[in-house]
Amino acid sequence: MGYDLIQELTSAIRVEQTLIEKLGLSQLKVGIQIIRDERGWRQDERLIEYIWVVHMSRSFVGWGGIIGVKFGVNDFRGKHHNAELLHGVFNIGIGNVVELYSERLKHFEADPVFTRFPKDLFHANEGLALDGTSYAIHIMAPNTDVFVSVNSPIIDEWKEWTQEVWSLGSELSVRSQSRELMELFS
Repeated sequence: MGYDLIQELTSAIRVEQTLIEKLGLSQLKVGIQIIRDERGWRQDERLIEYIWVVHMSRSFVGWGGIIGVKFGVNDFRGKHHNAELLHGVFNIGIGNVVELYSERLKHFEADPVFTRFPKDLFHANEGLALDGTSYAIHIMAPNTDVFVSVNSPIIDEWKEWTQEVWSLGSELSVRSQSRELMELFS
């Protein structure tokens, strides 16, 4: 592994740790998620089917990203949880999430960022990518934990995916009414 990739992974993990805290989760993983109160007592459980985090670095704009968490149906001590989809946008300061805006959808058909993820991981951009937007993508699903780094992808499959990322990020940032989040996704 190259130094840049190790540095990128380390930074992404640090950012994801602050995302966990801001989302009220105990860890960023799939499966049963134990929810504890401030004393550390088990209060609830949620089933997480998948998580994706897209870290973005925009030349001359800044750093941030977008997250998706699919919660599945589960019951815990008489509490019934229906399926829901959490989407959020965030900006990054020095290794930490500075601001996070998220929404939980109880009624949804599909998660476009997840379903349109490109299958071609070898030809995203075979040219020279000196500026633009780079994406560090972390995907977690049952028995899967994948990290993909892509700089200014140009093939159609990747362009369609980035369009979904930008569309969702723009919608969420406008609803957040945060100038910094809106600048990131403008």
